[in-house]
Amino acid sequence: GSCDVKAAVPGGTNVQGGGAGNNNGGEGQGGVVTGVKVSGTWKFKNSLPVVAEGTHYSENVTFTSGSKTFTKITVDYVLAEGIVPITDLRYSQGNGMGEAAYANGYWEWETPAYQTIIFTGEQTVSQEFYNWFTANATKIS
Repeated sequence: GSCDVKAAVPGGTNVQGGGAGNNNGGEGQGGVVTGVKVSGTWKFKNSLPVVAEGTHYSENVTFTSGSKTFTKITVDYVLAEGIVPITDLRYSQGNGMGEAAYANGYWEWETPAYQTIIFTGEQTVSQEFYNWFTANATKIS
């Protein structure tokens, strides 16, 4: 009866407050999606671990590596020849497939120069990519 209704009113208020909190959280989440800033010169480890199955990072960033300028970096979990799990790291100019920079278990670094990347000014990457990147590369300048 009316007791239920009265109980529901404060409950409703709490839910509304929770909703507002969720909206703020959503905006915060949006902030995370817009990414993390990276800049400077970074060097990848000699060997990169295999990323988790289903991993796909695609970052539109401008950087130089091996004296070439690229506009995208991608990291993918790939089953090479359908059986060997590898990390496929590619550097691209535009929307093409790009150049294989690294594929562990096969040719490792395509060229030693690709182990170092220099971001053009400050670039923004996703939190997920940033977490992977900073675990596998060291800022050297």
